[in-house]
Amino acid sequence: MTTGRPTGSEKRPASAERPPSREEPSAQQTGAGPRIGDEVRLFGRMAIFGLVLGVAYWFLTYEVAGSVMLATFGFACAIVTIAMLLGDRAGRRRQRAGDAGDGTMGREAEPVAAPGWAPLGIGLGLGAVALGATFGPWLMIVGVLVAVRSGKSWLDATIDEADDARRPRR
Repeated sequence: MTTGRPTGSEKRPASAERPPSREEPSAQQTGAGPRIGDEVRLFGRMAIFGLVLGVAYWFLTYEVAGSVMLATFGFACAIVTIAMLLGDRAGRRRQRAGDAGDGTMGREAEPVAAPGWAPLGIGLGLGAVALGATFGPWLMIVGVLVAVRSGKSWLDATIDEADDARRPRR
């Protein structure tokens, strides 16, 4: 029984394949139009989620603390979304005005700090200080010592990197 359609084992002529599209690609497909980044979309969705859930939570429970926290979360995400949109637009405007096509606008790239353990140490130290309020001053003392030592290490590394960047290159 034949259906008129070619099966996988039959050879199709080249003209039977999908014909090339004659339509011009859209501005978003070519990347020429305004594009919204994934991060902006994520924060926008989180803002909608927080605001809608905050309002729904209020009408379902009339509980103030949860409603305020959810609504505040939604407002904060909305502010971040707006800031990212405005920053992205300003960056694209500066890039168009700049002379380099690689986004550096003719300037040297900013130096990136070397990875280190200092931020983790500061976080652990401050966490120990916060727990010291419950478990006693000995934990606060240890936390302060760890945080200060980590901060000094981070500051020393930053100063060394800045000095290296200022030295003339040969």
